[in-house]
Amino acid sequence: MQISINAEKCTGCMACMEACSEVFEAAGDKSAVKTPLVPRGCEATCRTVKNSCPAEAITITN
Repeated sequence: MQISINAEKCTGCMACMEACSEVFEAAGDKSAVKTPLVPRGCEATCRTVKNSCPAEAITITN
């Protein structure tokens, strides 16, 4: 599973980073992914984070 954030859509609420710091990090006033490949054990959390992103800035591909 791979994950990405559209920086143009991201509002910088950092909810994704708070929910899964193994995958997300701060990049200035926005969130970014540390690595596009989601580590095992983080898949369910990443799906939840994607579905709850208020800006719909997160994309997951398999």
